[in-house]
Amino acid sequence: ACFTALAKQAEPGLKGPNGRAWLKRLGGESDNLRAALEWGSMTQADNVLPLANALKGFWLRSGLFTEGRQWLKHAIDASPGASRAKAEAFVSAAHLTRYLGDNPIAVDLLAEGFRLYRQFEDPDGLATAFLVQGLTTFQEGHHQDALPIATRSVEMFRQGSDRWNLAAALNNLGFIEHVSGDRSSLPREHLEEGLLLARATEDDWLIAFVVASLGEVAFDHGDIAEAWSYLSECGRLALRLEDKRHGSFFLDVIGRLAVIQHQYDIALHLFAAAASVRSDAGLRTLPADQAAAEASTVTARSALPPAEGDAAWRAGGDMGMEEALEFAIVHTNPHRRSEVISVQGQLSGPIGRK
Repeated sequence: ACFTALAKQAEPGLKGPNGRAWLKRLGGESDNLRAALEWGSMTQADNVLPLANALKGFWLRSGLFTEGRQWLKHAIDASPGASRAKAEAFVSAAHLTRYLGDNPIAVDLLAEGFRLYRQFEDPDGLATAFLVQGLTTFQEGHHQDALPIATRSVEMFRQGSDRWNLAAALNNLGFIEHVSGDRSSLPREHLEEGLLLARATEDDWLIAFVVASLGEVAFDHGDIAEAWSYLSECGRLALRLEDKRHGSFFLDVIGRLAVIQHQYDIALHLFAAAASVRSDAGLRTLPADQAAAEASTVTARSALPPAEGDAAWRAGGDMGMEEALEFAIVHTNPHRRSEVISVQGQLSGPIGRK
């Protein structure tokens, strides 16, 4: 019971200014939390579903997608009957499953969540289910199908008081609109509204998601200075949070920016570092993001002699995330290009080549 109370206390705490401290506290209690979940799953204790549901944010932010999904499924199996808590567990398991790339399983889990939330007429739960369904549909490459789902999620969250999830839903909607080909001001308006709400929560993790989306939108519009401003904030937040998901995303997009600036050796460092970070964390990328990074990698390699390209790739792969993020922020700032070029001329090895 004490660990359920701790997890419930941490759940809203993760979504605020002390999110990192709560993440570390739960991480320090990992063995005890696992023992409590195992005991609850074996004995069909009434508190196993509340405990598992309260830990979903911890698993998500820690990158423990497989472990979190397994515990949620154990908790579901150990809890007979229908309940709102079971609906929440199905949707949370679907969300974690989406990060693992197992979209058909995520769809099945979502179907159960929708069924139970509708049974209990839970609008907040349904809004969350639509949020996850929109992301899952988008991840499957069905961008146009994802748009009305993401729109419905935003509309439902606007009717409630959950500003955190409204910010997340606006981020999803704006980004899906942009990727679907909408080059009007609407995607940016949704993302900027989401950023205002995210900043109000003081949750760096949520803020990082929205500034990453705004950075990529600005990048695709050709506004390199604005893109770098948003993306560098994402990189600094990833450093502070030690977040490999945001960190690898930042390295990939900044690598593409480096290619545009003809910083081919630096770009290869960043692409290799991003691939290494993802591999270490077991993260996957969206097909479109992967294709963009691969195309930019080919461009960068073709601009360098093979030996220098290989050396840059090896050096980037050997970087830790912190080193790579700091390297990217220092060497790709479009406002400091003259300084960067001056510094590069003094460097030895492939980094200094122009």
